[in-house]
Amino acid sequence: MQADEIKEKIKAILGEIEFEGHFDLVINNMEEKMQLHLLEWVKKCHDREIYPDPSPIDHSLLAFFFKPNVNNI
Repeated sequence: MQADEIKEKIKAILGEIEFEGHFDLVINNMEEKMQLHLLEWVKKCHDREIYPDPSPIDHSLLAFFFKPNVNNI
């Protein structure tokens, strides 16, 4: 999937949200399986099944760190 498609799916789950930084670059370089995992994580956070760590400075921000389990990066 392309970054724009992922953004639309995330917006469908969370409502209005802004994307900054290197989101497109990261998403476009992820395997589809990882993209689907990210969407599942967003949905679980929205449904309060899991709780992400908010920014310690601004609680309205949600940042995530992509940590692939590969050795060639």
